[in-house]
Amino acid sequence: MWRLREAGLGDMGIGHRIKKLARNLHGRISVYEAGLADGDAEMAVVLRRNMYASAEPSDEQVARMITYIRAARRAMDDVSEAELLTGRPAFAGPAAQTGEAVQ
Repeated sequence: MWRLREAGLGDMGIGHRIKKLARNLHGRISVYEAGLADGDAEMAVVLRRNMYASAEPSDEQVARMITYIRAARRAMDDVSEAELLTGRPAFAGPAAQTGEAVQ
């Protein structure tokens, strides 16, 4: 497990770092929610910026990831609260969406 003190942050810097991490997480959650609501074109922009960063995925790879994300989101609708609280909701692998092996 990654620990802030092991990363060289002292007590005075931890609060600032936690705020930055929380702000980044909130920003990503917001853009992913917007991407899910606004359609595949917006989701593709969000994924290219946040998930792939410096990689250059093909349009087909991005489309497959969008398909996987949407299927995983729908699957979460069927997860019971008890199962969710176990911390182990089951997600199908990306290959389950296309029937192909993951490369």
